[in-house]
Amino acid sequence: MINECVLNDKSAVIVCSHIAKEHMPVCIAIKDMPISAEDSGWQFLCGQDIEEDEPVIWALCEILDYDPSLAPIIHLNAPVILQKSPDLQHWIVLEE
Repeated sequence: MINECVLNDKSAVIVCSHIAKEHMPVCIAIKDMPISAEDSGWQFLCGQDIEEDEPVIWALCEILDYDPSLAPIIHLNAPVILQKSPDLQHWIVLEE
């Protein structure tokens, strides 16, 4: 279950346009140190080539609504990189 505080969190996250505009699944989650109070530090990517991709800013609560599987990892400390398992059922830590 997602914490009510997280559901109301308006901290900014970066989402690749494939997720935001084409409704692709979130397959990579990267958390860096936030650079401001509004920044969550999170980036969410679909895993496709992003050379010409324009990132989109969403609120943390929006990405959790889009993909509830992120709830168990959202409180991880930076830096961390995760990838969704091939069956898209759980998250695998690639780098801490």
